[in-house]
Amino acid sequence: MEAQQQPQVESEGGGVKLQDFALTLLANWYWIVLSVIVALAVAVVFVMRTTPTYTRNSSLLIKNDDKNKGGSGSSLPTEFQNLGLFGSNVNINNEIETLSAPVLMEEAVRRLHLDVQMSVENGLHPVPLYDKSPIQLLMPQAGDDASAAFKMKLNRNQTAELWDFIGKNGNVDSRRITVKFGTLARTPSGVVLIQPTPYWGKSFTSDEIQVSKSPVSAVAASYCGRLSVTLSQKESTILNITLTDASPKRADDLIFKLIDVYNEQWVKDRNLVAESTYEFITERLNNLAKELGDVDQKISDYKSAALLPDPDAASALFMDQSAKTNDQILLLNNQLSVARYIRQYLGDASKNGQYLPTNSGIGSTGIEQMIAEYNKVVSDRNELLTNTAESSPFVQKVNQDLALQKTTIMHSLDNFIAQLQSQLRSWQGNEATTNEKLASAPRQVKQLLSVGRQQKVKEALYIYLLQKREENELSKTFTAWNTRIIQPPMGSDAPSSPRKSIVMLAAFVIGIFVPVGLLYFREATNNSVRGRADLDGMKIPLIGEVPTLLGKKTWWGKKKKNVECKVYVKENCRDLINESFRVLRTKLDYFMGSIEGDAKVVMVTSFNPASGKSFVCANLAKVLSLKNQKVLVIDMDFRRCSQSAIIGSPHHGLTDYLSGQTDSFEQLIVADALGKGADVLPVGVIPPNPAELLLSHKIGSLFDTLRDQYDYILLDCPPIDIVADTSIVKKYTDATLFVMRVGLMDRRLLKDVDELYTTQTYRHMALLLNGVDFVSSRYGNYRYGYGYGYSKSYYGSYQKR
Repeated sequence: MEAQQQPQVESEGGGVKLQDFALTLLANWYWIVLSVIVALAVAVVFVMRTTPTYTRNSSLLIKNDDKNKGGSGSSLPTEFQNLGLFGSNVNINNEIETLSAPVLMEEAVRRLHLDVQMSVENGLHPVPLYDKSPIQLLMPQAGDDASAAFKMKLNRNQTAELWDFIGKNGNVDSRRITVKFGTLARTPSGVVLIQPTPYWGKSFTSDEIQVSKSPVSAVAASYCGRLSVTLSQKESTILNITLTDASPKRADDLIFKLIDVYNEQWVKDRNLVAESTYEFITERLNNLAKELGDVDQKISDYKSAALLPDPDAASALFMDQSAKTNDQILLLNNQLSVARYIRQYLGDASKNGQYLPTNSGIGSTGIEQMIAEYNKVVSDRNELLTNTAESSPFVQKVNQDLALQKTTIMHSLDNFIAQLQSQLRSWQGNEATTNEKLASAPRQVKQLLSVGRQQKVKEALYIYLLQKREENELSKTFTAWNTRIIQPPMGSDAPSSPRKSIVMLAAFVIGIFVPVGLLYFREATNNSVRGRADLDGMKIPLIGEVPTLLGKKTWWGKKKKNVECKVYVKENCRDLINESFRVLRTKLDYFMGSIEGDAKVVMVTSFNPASGKSFVCANLAKVLSLKNQKVLVIDMDFRRCSQSAIIGSPHHGLTDYLSGQTDSFEQLIVADALGKGADVLPVGVIPPNPAELLLSHKIGSLFDTLRDQYDYILLDCPPIDIVADTSIVKKYTDATLFVMRVGLMDRRLLKDVDELYTTQTYRHMALLLNGVDFVSSRYGNYRYGYGYGYSKSYYGSYQKR
């Protein structure tokens, strides 16, 4: 048979063809079905054991007071807005962090008593007893960090039986304790108080109730993990609050309570500035009241002692000029007094970190603005301390900013005080000029005017501070919540988790893709020859294909591949193995007939051990003998002796003849060992030097004699490149049948087989593909069936075993 001139085969033919992979999937369909069934079963168990959770959503508006200041939408009267006490710029990101803070959640959990929870089993998963629960259970003496658990069963006579108490250390107390409703009962888990709810008669349950007391911080952390606070739009101040819980009513109550706690904390923080200002004004008013009392007493005493008349008549000419000067000096003194007091307040180390008095009437817009900014940083620092420790780097950074702002304000006050003193000296100079013009007036009048001036200064300052204190109290009265609930908590009555349809779909997909992925990985990493399609493009001719032998069915219905080496060809048998060897016989006759001379000796070899050489030799000899041809199989594999094992491993054989123990090889041949006309020359005793025996001159005369006695001589040789036996024997052969087993031969060695054929290393080479699952023909691919026929298939050209 002439080899067709085709392009060189790719040695590493990697990749997985879609048609071949589809064929593999169809051959392993039962694994895919089993994987889908297992995945769906796991999904069903998961759904049944998972407690359904519900998602509740709410929208909260955070009011920005800067946008309302002076506008028509303000909630405060106009006269109070003008006081300048209500301005604050809302940082929406800070409000989001505040609402999400564990501190607020802990307070909400504490108020709702969510650290004590009850649940009953519903099928395979627990269901919380919250909405319309028949009882309310409290543990009044348990601290926030306490933890306990026990089981409970309710009785119709308003008593409950408690048992299996689990302490903090994990110990279990199995004592049963009966607790009467409405009374404090001491249990191993602490004092317990059980009270019936309005739903006692409607939702009474006799099921076992699991009660657990968890630390408040742990419960709050759990809810914080399920809480989401996001901004609805980038430019808005509306927050979307989302919470998931096993009880929709509990989620609604917790959202409402969280908003209430947030509002209370916000009002408390905003009133801290007003309280600090109130303390400052009250302290100053007390000092001024004392000073005014002293001045009034001094004037009264002076007039009584000096018997002074009305000084207005004596000073009528200069009063107008003096009044203007006094008014200006009065204003400057007020400003200077307030500035000095604030400077003294800043210098007091005990006041560090406290709010500075605002709207004090100091007369400097810049200083008032710096004080407002300082108070805002103090407020932010106090909010930060609610969530972090004093030693936090963020807190230390804010403290540094406060110290820097405080230093700046003090410098500004020093400069402002110096400026006021300079102006005051100027006006006092003017006053001195006026007083010189009054020199002719009695000295007592001048003294009285000086004391009266002090009285007016203190009276004006006292009245001013009284007004500011009232304004400060008004600011506390009108401090309203900065939030408004746009949408109360609401959500679907269907559970958000687990989503049964999605879980089942995911399980179905996973059940399909896991085996498909494993099969694909197996195919992608398989470098062995998978079928005839891998041989496309090879120069060496393919003389035949031998199918995989299938044994009995396994318990899952798939037939086992039979690896027993024996003769399967029988006379008058038309099964697949017989038909494949008959086809091989026909092609071998044609192949040997195309060789010049009397070609009879065929060497059967391979690259890999266990390729099926002995199996091919035995069955090929049998099928040739059925054609009334005389066939001899010589076991040339002196190490494994597989061919000899088929006929019982005789003790005498070819090694006896080559080693000189006998001169007649005819008596060593086992006649009709494989069937009538199919003889075998076994190995005999395994020699220690197989290669040296094959170099004997007797082997040449052996083949010359056998050529005259047999129509075919099949040599069962060991694999090439492993031992030298095959290379020694090849010179006595006429043709070489190279056996390649599917699933064993590495595709990367195909180019080496082609190179052996091209270089004619072995005489007249031909390929035999063994162990195939499919037999290919020019008209299509046919999978082996049963009986005498074949079943047509539209699958790929090979399948990996």
